[in-house]
Amino acid sequence: MSDAPTLGFPESLSEKYQPKTVTDFIGLAGPKTVLSNFVAQPYPSAWLFTGESGKGKTTMALAMAEQIGAELKHVPSRDCTLQMVTDVAYHCHYMPWAPKKFWLILVDESNEMTPPAQDAWLSKLDATDKIPNTVIVFTTNDTYRLAPRFQSRCRVLTFNEEPTAGEVVSMLRKIWHLENHRELPEPDFEAIVLECAGNYRSSLMKLELALLGLRPPETVKVEVQSPQALAYASRKRQRAASRSAQPSPVALQSTAVASFLSELETKIGKQPAAVILQKACRATGQRLYVDGKIGHVTIKAVNRVPEPEFMAALQAQAKG
Repeated sequence: MSDAPTLGFPESLSEKYQPKTVTDFIGLAGPKTVLSNFVAQPYPSAWLFTGESGKGKTTMALAMAEQIGAELKHVPSRDCTLQMVTDVAYHCHYMPWAPKKFWLILVDESNEMTPPAQDAWLSKLDATDKIPNTVIVFTTNDTYRLAPRFQSRCRVLTFNEEPTAGEVVSMLRKIWHLENHRELPEPDFEAIVLECAGNYRSSLMKLELALLGLRPPETVKVEVQSPQALAYASRKRQRAASRSAQPSPVALQSTAVASFLSELETKIGKQPAAVILQKACRATGQRLYVDGKIGHVTIKAVNRVPEPEFMAALQAQAKG
């Protein structure tokens, strides 16, 4: 008997968790709003879904077919010849099997249609030879090969609204806890989404590989600072460099300052000596914090000056 681990999903995650209704999609706020209103009150119409691969165009059309109760006719673009258009249109003139009420013709990658096929659709998309009880959805990655008159007969929806990273991460985490029957350690979902550039389908495939035992990527944490924070940090570094380049600043540990203050206290008393010290500090741009004794004065580094300059100011205040 094989000891290989079994998986809790008999189909790919992208198939198993593909959205079943229009509102199940993440992202795509614009198309979701329009199509949610449409499936609530459907009517025969033609749609052109444009956008890059993996944005959910085909899946959205399948969800529409399910919600409006439509019989699906899925036409690959390379098979969409003039004869195929004629045959599909003829078939859809009959009512679908009950309880279906509509037909939904889905033509994928419609920009690959042959020119005769594209021309054949023109009459089917307006009143000339309109197909009854039918919704037609064309999907395409780009529109440069589709004639303007063809596009003008369709309701064009652009699928370019990416789901937020948070939405994709939340969905991956939910699926992981539903499918992680082997009790594997939780991967870094943010790293998966980052590696897949936010693409939901690609992220699901990476998650599937993680469930199969492949070690997923790890996020490289990058701290992003605001311009204000960066400017503040720059000024702080400049001040530190400036201080390190200056001579030793005034400090209570200075033997010259301590000796001078001690002699001054003996001559005129502690309080007058403290006043002189304060005046010397103000004259040199220093700021004083006194805890009650001259010998325990602390000077905060504000525009610090070299000790000789401070001593000169102190002596000038004492003479004055």
